[in-house]
Amino acid sequence: MPYAIHEFASLPSTNAYVKEHAVDLSHGDVIVAGRQTEGKGRLDRRWLSTEGGLYFTLFLKPSHTAFLPNMSQLLCLAVCRAIEGVGVEAELKWPNDVLVRGAKIAGILGEAVLEGDRLSGLVLGAGVNLNQREVKIAGVKTTTLAREGVVASEIPFLKIILRHFFTAYDRVVERGFSIIQREYVQKLVLLGNEICVDTGSERLSGTFLRVNHAGRLVLCLEDASVREISVGDMR
Repeated sequence: MPYAIHEFASLPSTNAYVKEHAVDLSHGDVIVAGRQTEGKGRLDRRWLSTEGGLYFTLFLKPSHTAFLPNMSQLLCLAVCRAIEGVGVEAELKWPNDVLVRGAKIAGILGEAVLEGDRLSGLVLGAGVNLNQREVKIAGVKTTTLAREGVVASEIPFLKIILRHFFTAYDRVVERGFSIIQREYVQKLVLLGNEICVDTGSERLSGTFLRVNHAGRLVLCLEDASVREISVGDMR
């Protein structure tokens, strides 16, 4: 597999470390921390990163950049597959959360690394609740593999995730979300329901119609207009 794992006992943030050291890192380098003191998720929310969880960031230098947003969706699906591989049924919440019985067990955060105006790499950070007994995130119901009756070692579980990810990576780089669309959509929660999406700049309410060929959420608003949303927090 085209990756190399580098382990740290503790880091402020694995994503921040990778962005800071990107010039020295290679495609496929994976930074893992036993705990994070300043971990963050989407919309700059704090991700509580205590010992027992799996916290890692994958650094990529894709040969094509047309489908970069779909890389985080691929990693989300890879985490979902790994969880199901240990006998726990999992679902996806658009765009990049993994749920078990309606509770969040993992989240993905993708960020670009820029050199001036040029894209030099892609950072994919993930937090997976493995062996903690309890994880508290304000306003979010959470669970862990341990609470679901499964004990998993961090690095072996990470290698399973990476195997699933890189199995489809080259095809997603070349062809985008269409490679994973069917499986991704089959695992989605709230499809067809009334939802609210916080994009960071506005809050939109409407019916969750579908996820389109580009991986965007298609929302029918209350005035019957249709919006395609690339990123946001869905409730």
